[in-house]
Amino acid sequence: MNIEEYFSDDRLYNTPSRTLCGANNINMEVFKKFCNYVEIEVFSYCNRKCEFCANSYIDRHSRNIFMPAQTYSKIIDELTMIDFCGDVYYCRYSEPLADKIILTRLREAREKLPNAKLTIITNGDYLTSSYIDELADVGLDYLLISKYPLPNKKSSFEEQMQQLIEFAGKLNLEYENCGLRNNAATLRLLHPKLHTTIVSREELETFATNRAGTVNSSQTQKLRDIPCTHPFTSVYIDYEGKVAPCCPIRPDIPEHRDWIMGDVNDEPLWDIFTNTKYSLLRYMVKDYGTQKIYPCSVCDDNCRNIIFATQKRMQKIAVKDEFLKYLKKSDFPLVLYGAAKLGKSVKYLLDKHNIKIDFVATDKKYWQAGQKFFDFEVQAIEDVLANSENTKVNIVVAFYCCGIEERANELNNLPNVQKTMLFEDFDFERANKASKELNYLEVDLAEHCNLYCAYCTHNCPVAEPKFPSIEQFEQDFIKLSKLTGGYIALLRLLGGEPLLNPEIVRFMKIARANIPHGIICVVTNGILLAQMKDEFWVTCKENNITVRLSPYPIKLNIEKIKKIASEYGVELCFGDSGYRKGNDKFWMQKLDESGKFDFAEAHKNCFWPHCTFLKDGKIYLCATAPCSAHLNERFGLNFQVSEDDYIALDEAENLQKILEFIKKPSPFCRYCATEEKQIVEWRVSEKKKEEWIVDEEKSL
Repeated sequence: MNIEEYFSDDRLYNTPSRTLCGANNINMEVFKKFCNYVEIEVFSYCNRKCEFCANSYIDRHSRNIFMPAQTYSKIIDELTMIDFCGDVYYCRYSEPLADKIILTRLREAREKLPNAKLTIITNGDYLTSSYIDELADVGLDYLLISKYPLPNKKSSFEEQMQQLIEFAGKLNLEYENCGLRNNAATLRLLHPKLHTTIVSREELETFATNRAGTVNSSQTQKLRDIPCTHPFTSVYIDYEGKVAPCCPIRPDIPEHRDWIMGDVNDEPLWDIFTNTKYSLLRYMVKDYGTQKIYPCSVCDDNCRNIIFATQKRMQKIAVKDEFLKYLKKSDFPLVLYGAAKLGKSVKYLLDKHNIKIDFVATDKKYWQAGQKFFDFEVQAIEDVLANSENTKVNIVVAFYCCGIEERANELNNLPNVQKTMLFEDFDFERANKASKELNYLEVDLAEHCNLYCAYCTHNCPVAEPKFPSIEQFEQDFIKLSKLTGGYIALLRLLGGEPLLNPEIVRFMKIARANIPHGIICVVTNGILLAQMKDEFWVTCKENNITVRLSPYPIKLNIEKIKKIASEYGVELCFGDSGYRKGNDKFWMQKLDESGKFDFAEAHKNCFWPHCTFLKDGKIYLCATAPCSAHLNERFGLNFQVSEDDYIALDEAENLQKILEFIKKPSPFCRYCATEEKQIVEWRVSEKKKEEWIVDEEKSL
């Protein structure tokens, strides 16, 4: 749900009268619809006294007070009553792994809440290899390990990463180096059952807040440019059962006690979530320009670092005409500062608008002699600037690095730099809604597959083997090229399993010939990847096409695949499709043949909005409508696709027509049971109707 919908829904501001018939059901309905995050503190103890936390002066160390078992069970039972499928976090102001009672609590939650995502945030001090196995066995989904800095010690990014690697070694776990994420050195630990991430918290100015004025640890000025979302979506429950509307507010701080929303021992969660205090607080924080109440008036949580807020503003400029207009008019040489994935995105955009790049550069510590980026010889940024002393240059910053915002500001102040602009990456799948470009498109190169995943959103297990017509494909892409100017930010060639298509190389060449500007990737399950002929890999290299491997719990020779891709110089990436949870769980959403849903409301609640799909000369909002034909044929159903469910390329006078179409819901959305989405274990399909269709009794 879009956060603007929370701010505008009257039910979050008006408390239902307890004397109204069915008021309790109203409260349950509001809680189920809007609350997607519950944080629980199962005991009070924390072993640390971090400077950025009120535990530095509040006693959470001398004894451990446990949440009563009946209180915890009441919370879990109430979440069970609404089939809660959001996030349940175990943290608050305790160290959740300090006592192994957490295993008992997790086991109860997993048994009663099969569709919730259970997460622990820990400092890692109590963590061992066997403890991780125990957590996985009782049903924990995510483990986030925050490695905090030593007092008065500042480590470089390389030192931070080495510390994380050493910690992974102590746990006897292999790891995937994720580099810099959200300004923090990050590793993913490769546990077979548990999604585990370890993050360095060295950069306090990035993540630390003043905890509603209770500590003074935030080292950079912050700006509130969006309303605080916590009271609209979340409940935070401490070890006594007291409910706070956000993380910073805590009952053991006297100044905060007026804003404790209630006690789960005395009333249900949904009555607390809809009570007068919660409603009043939402009303007060919705107008975020100047907060009207303490402690919100002094809190910088859910605010943006001013440097990052500036970066956001720069991003908005970067994707709008002003960014491009400036570069078109400027006579100064242009330096693209970044030679990786984000740099590639920026280059495609600049190429599409005929903006010439003069130099491609990276930091000296990342620079390698002979490094190529398209036809450019990559240089160290220091060398580029040294050789440009007699003329000013524009710099477009397009890569991630620890402190890159400060680095951009430094560059901007150099005498031979005219202007420095940050270009931040964005979610292509969801960017079409507000863009003037076509930012995302996917096309099936095969309707069938060789993996047969249950609940497949393209319905591949019940699809007859079929490939698209290459003649139709070429006609479509010639039209797309004219409409888009040859630029689609992200084009995904998928299926089914695209590698099953014996003519995949021809399809890839046609796609790149007509869409020269933009990222193109082949999305595959990887089963056939190591067997692909030289022609496939050479075509990927020559046409700058990425191979994206979707993670599934199947055996693949990943090292062999990596080696082949490396030998041919092909970019290989591993990633989710936006709806997965690790490699063995993902979100599933069924269809209801009755078509009883309001299609506009269903579109609002869609879990996969803006996954624009092309098939046989027609553009759809997503693959659901065109792929419903497989269900009709297999099970004798009657899903109807009307002319209002797509826009034909022949009928699109210009790109704006397509962009206007994909912003709006289509009639087929009425079949989507968006309220029925749930997390499911990956398994091989049994090709049964109930994998895709809502049970008829539920449909009534």
